[in-house]
Amino acid sequence: MTDAQRQAIKRIIQRHTAVNTTSRAVARAALVREGIHTADGRLAPEYGGRTVAAPSVKPRKASISRS
Repeated sequence: MTDAQRQAIKRIIQRHTAVNTTSRAVARAALVREGIHTADGRLAPEYGGRTVAAPSVKPRKASISRS
């Protein structure tokens, strides 16, 4: 990679950062769009967030009718 390419990448990153940090709402939307945060604002599991387990359903005991 040449120095010119590195500088071009740095400018792209700086522009991306400037656009996506104009406000808290814009920054959060960018993090969700990039998959770093979930829609509810939590850190995505791929980045160390906890996975939300499906609620466990205990099987009901069979009732024995006594006739």
